[in-house]
Amino acid sequence: MPYLMTRFAALVRDPTSPAFANGLLYEVQKNLLRHGELYGPYPWPTLLKLVPVSHILFGTDFPFLSRRDVAKGVSEAGLKSSELQAIERENALNLFPRLKNV
Repeated sequence: MPYLMTRFAALVRDPTSPAFANGLLYEVQKNLLRHGELYGPYPWPTLLKLVPVSHILFGTDFPFLSRRDVAKGVSEAGLKSSELQAIERENALNLFPRLKNV
């Protein structure tokens, strides 16, 4: 999705559409994204330009990739340790606070 945002945004430039009154990018940036297919260093700059770290959740492309493969790739993406911790755990706990003590 991050690579195609310019194209998607061009498709919804209807100023009369109340669903996209602030534009598609605005709506996308409000959502949470899982990064399962984004492992390794190359796609991360694009993803981080699209959404803040607080909107990214750890996810795998199981059964296509293992959790270990994705975790290894994310660890090689050049993120700060605080960003990794947020993506791997804290962002999900903000959604499900009852799981903080589990």
